[in-house]
Amino acid sequence: MSQSDIIASIAAGLAALSFIVSLWAAYKASKFSDYQVRLSNRAELHKILLDIDRELLHDPSLHAMFKSATGSVPASISPLDIAKQDTYAAMYLNMFELSFAQFKEIRGLSATEQEVSEAWDAFILSFFEDCIRARPTWARFRSTYYSSFRDYIDGLIAKLDAKERT
Repeated sequence: MSQSDIIASIAAGLAALSFIVSLWAAYKASKFSDYQVRLSNRAELHKILLDIDRELLHDPSLHAMFKSATGSVPASISPLDIAKQDTYAAMYLNMFELSFAQFKEIRGLSATEQEVSEAWDAFILSFFEDCIRARPTWARFRSTYYSSFRDYIDGLIAKLDAKERT
């Protein structure tokens, strides 16, 4: 083997090593980017929740739609109040759709993301349990959501119904 063959072999080995290191770096960068996007999406969900909660500050009459409101706001049967409550409940449904996309459609959730996903499930269940306008609003707008999300919400409602029967 000549000196030029040795140099060529070393160069080829270094090129292969460089290629492997590049692939590893690209993989790590992709994973980090994926994590950052997921974290950003979680932050966006919480921002949306804060925006929805802010609506309660602007219109305290919306509290009447929650069983846990402890009677501080009398229930309303006016068509305007019912329409506002249904719109408010629809805001929650839209947020739940985003949480579904974030935690149920994405594969390979970390343990932390799985924990957050379970917390969203519990929150959605408590919303349907506490909000008197949640089920009528869901029934009204259900067909406007995509089928996997409809199945998910219907499954959670069925779980809630089973819990209430026992």
